[in-house]
Amino acid sequence: MSSKPEITKVAFPVFGIAWHTHINGTSILAHCGGGGSARSGIGNSIVITHYTPDSQAYMRLTIDTMDQICVGVAIGASFLGHNVDRNQFDPDVVVIAAVGNEIRLYSAFTGRLLSKEHTLEAEKAGVNCVAMSADGTMVLCGCESGRVLSYKLQGLPQPDPNGEEKKGEDGDGDGEGPNTQEEKEEEVYAVTELIKLAEMVSHEKAVCCVCFRPGEVASCISSAKDGSCREWDARTGKMLAVMQCSAGPPPAQRGGRKIPHQILVRGCAYSPGGDFVYTCASGRRGKAFLGKWKRMKPDPAKKMPAFLPVENCCVAECPVSAMSMSGDGTMAALGSVEGNISFIGLEGMNLIRTFSVHDLPVTCITARPTPLNWAPLKNMKNLTIDAVSASADNKIALISTQSRRMTW
Repeated sequence: MSSKPEITKVAFPVFGIAWHTHINGTSILAHCGGGGSARSGIGNSIVITHYTPDSQAYMRLTIDTMDQICVGVAIGASFLGHNVDRNQFDPDVVVIAAVGNEIRLYSAFTGRLLSKEHTLEAEKAGVNCVAMSADGTMVLCGCESGRVLSYKLQGLPQPDPNGEEKKGEDGDGDGEGPNTQEEKEEEVYAVTELIKLAEMVSHEKAVCCVCFRPGEVASCISSAKDGSCREWDARTGKMLAVMQCSAGPPPAQRGGRKIPHQILVRGCAYSPGGDFVYTCASGRRGKAFLGKWKRMKPDPAKKMPAFLPVENCCVAECPVSAMSMSGDGTMAALGSVEGNISFIGLEGMNLIRTFSVHDLPVTCITARPTPLNWAPLKNMKNLTIDAVSASADNKIALISTQSRRMTW
């Protein structure tokens, strides 16, 4: 028997979660959500928790997003300084947040807002999901409108926080220099701006997931509620491939009514080498399918598709609402609308474990970002955590597929 999930009650419904392993071996978890409008009486927040290598929480930051609810987060390492020599400085860890119609960048260590202008050109688009490239130079966002936007992180020159206060030419502090403490802090900590690179328009419905191809910043994929996963050139916005997903035959109709069988592709991920793409698709009712797509060598003469379907396996008897792949590419963690969490071994596309965890549909899940034997996060029984899930039931679950302690 595997260990039961460890459940933590939180103060608000959770809609986004992310997990990052820092170069010093510590784990950083971020979750976000809230009650939406002030009338609900439930605040909107982003919570960032740091764990030591022995899985003790030693720092927790709470960011109040005021009347805007954050529905998606990602964590990445980025060099945000101006003309930084990468051989001399450690990267900052950045939390990228989808807040209403905005993308916001926060420091995972201080909670400070890092972006100079966090209201971007995704106005009225409804940002659903975000991602950062492996080298920390680019950000993606997927929108409710079906658009995918890419941005370049541009570092800004920083004043010396210990230097003298700048003043205007008249010397009374009414010029260009920051004068109040708040102005000085904003000047010091606004360390980057996001420069729009491309707008990718092809999805017909809301985008559910975006991610970069490992090891490069040129290619990215997005999946949406229009039944497709698409690959793009993130620098130019050119569409490179379309993967039209299948979720089996439509479920039986009720009362003789014909209901369109809409396919929702809730998750997508590259394999660690970028040679395969995995998608998770389901209808609004019925079974869920995990698809595996193989990248093909370009052959303009034969007009071969960029990706060919390799497998499309049924992984759940009900729709899947969240998906995440482990950093080593060995397994996928899936959350269903019935509150269950399933782990799928990707080598053989086989079911590893299923857990009954949440009282409501799983809204988000994040699988371990590293191999089992490197900087693992462990539970109270000293078992390595394989995924962390959350839901609108105000619960966060730490889940391990192990049945006993592993030694290395």
